[in-house]
Amino acid sequence: MADGQEDDAFIHATLKLGKGRTDEEKKRLCDELYDTIINDLEELFNERYMAFSLELFEFTHPTYKKNNIHERYKNLKKG
Repeated sequence: MADGQEDDAFIHATLKLGKGRTDEEKKRLCDELYDTIINDLEELFNERYMAFSLELFEFTHPTYKKNNIHERYKNLKKG
């Protein structure tokens, strides 16, 4: 951190999503992810000074990607 204290820490997480989710879905996802990360970091928060932030970034333009994972999920639902 800026004051030079070696025990200080900063963690920033960015969640990137494609378009298509409602505001309620995005809020629920961010709340759950935030709570999960904060719970995992609880021991460190008790041991040292730390700052944590979570940012949601929603793609507004088409993204270029290749993905065959959805096909696997479809097959899992069938079987």
